Amino acid sequence: SLPIALMTAELGAMIPEAGGYVVWVHRAFGPFWAHQNALWNLVSNAFDNALYPVMFVDYLRFFPAFRRLVGLKRWIVSISMLGGVTGLNLLGVDVVASASTLFAALVISPFAALTIAGLPSLTLEPLT
Repeated sequence: SLPIALMTAELGAMIPEAGGYVVWVHRAFGPFWAHQNALWNLVSNAFDNALYPVMFVDYLRFFPAFRRLVGLKRWIVSISMLGGVTGLNLLGVDVVASASTLFAALVISPFAALTIAGLPSLTLEPLT
């Protein structure tokens, strides 16, 4: 993913237009390939984004309280997740940015907590 991140950073700085990769492809290869790029990315994203609610519910089943999440309950939780994310998007980009920051902090916090908890056990003897 590092090469993609570097490419995106370089092209985004070089061609500061709204439209991202579709604009880049249009400038490089013309309108036909830009249309193909947009169309197939739309199709890809439709299938890719449909997987997230399913994965979310599958991950929830690792917690004992959610082990019996099957059938209609599973469907309701998936739709609720979609509704929550859609609601965030409808509230605007500032709310999405704040929510992304909060979610990132929640993901990183166990690693930070374990690192801090392990600091008292740190010994430098093996390094000498």
